[in-house]
Amino acid sequence: MNFNHFLAEYRIWFGVLASVAFVNGFLAHRELLKLYAQRQDLLRSVGIIRVDWWFRCIWGAMQLGFGQAGKSLPWFSRLVFKGIGFHYAWLLLLALLMALGVLKI
Repeated sequence: MNFNHFLAEYRIWFGVLASVAFVNGFLAHRELLKLYAQRQDLLRSVGIIRVDWWFRCIWGAMQLGFGQAGKSLPWFSRLVFKGIGFHYAWLLLLALLMALGVLKI
């Protein structure tokens, strides 16, 4: 299947996912900056040294959403960090499908 055909077939879903991912990324960045100002010890416990969105920061955000370290966070913060995990998962799935040749650019 061609990626353009795939994109055209699921255009509405990609639009919704992209919009939600953009808003979720903004909210997660805001939450991480708030935690950086108030609870650096919690961020260090999941491996986040600074909010730079490299691999360690992304992995730490997912640990805050799904792991034991984030249990003390409010439900909204955990939901936002779980959203980061969800959005990176579907992006990785699309990249894997392209790498396997199921979707062609």
